[in-house]
Amino acid sequence: MKKRMLLLSFMFVGLMNIYAQESHLIGIADTYNNGQTTVPRAYIDAILKVGNIPIVIPFMQDEKRLEEIIGRLDAVILPGGEDIAPARYHEMPSPKLGKVNLPRDSFDMAVIKLAMKEHIPLLGICRGMQAINVYFGGTLYQDLPSEYQIKKVAHRQSVPKAIPTHVVYVEPHSYLARVSGQDSLQVNSFHHQAVKDLAAGFRVTARGSDGVIEAFESDKYPVMGVQFHPEGLVIGNDSAMIEFFRSMPVKRKK
Repeated sequence: MKKRMLLLSFMFVGLMNIYAQESHLIGIADTYNNGQTTVPRAYIDAILKVGNIPIVIPFMQDEKRLEEIIGRLDAVILPGGEDIAPARYHEMPSPKLGKVNLPRDSFDMAVIKLAMKEHIPLLGICRGMQAINVYFGGTLYQDLPSEYQIKKVAHRQSVPKAIPTHVVYVEPHSYLARVSGQDSLQVNSFHHQAVKDLAAGFRVTARGSDGVIEAFESDKYPVMGVQFHPEGLVIGNDSAMIEFFRSMPVKRKK
């Protein structure tokens, strides 16, 4: 009987510990394509894997309603996708510019603006990182292969996202360094554009072996961005990327 009571006691404590772990509402901005609401499943699974709750932020033009949604979240993720229209950073289109999505450009900029207004931590992944840089006044390489001279890294890998294909070098005292405990990480790569001129108020926290900016953070805004796809690496059970999602900054409770 005593052994049974002791076992039940341990089980109760274990369950209490599980329920004591607060789940956070993590918004994922709609990748809106051809009139369809779409969010790649990997983002959802990565958030679920670390015990948080994914919420799709649907594409809309009603900014008041969008603000109401974002204000209820604990953090926001801007995911990957198409190229960003160069008019956003006051350039003419390159002949090698890829497909753009003008409605999504406007939506992403609105999401960034409202996340900052509501003081909601914001994570940009791939295109999301580029959108953040443009919003705050930075520029992009419109076509990285033709505009960037160093060719050490294949920035559009041919193997799945769960497989890392190149190294990034991490700056000390950065979020990436803190969650990984490493000064370099093996990451994946699926992008056509990249940060060129970094926006004011941001600092580079990781670069590829070719010098391309792979991550940035800000001491001024609750914002960070990564050029690679950590959600894809979570599928491959990369411990550093799992911790990346588990420890991501969230809104402070009042």
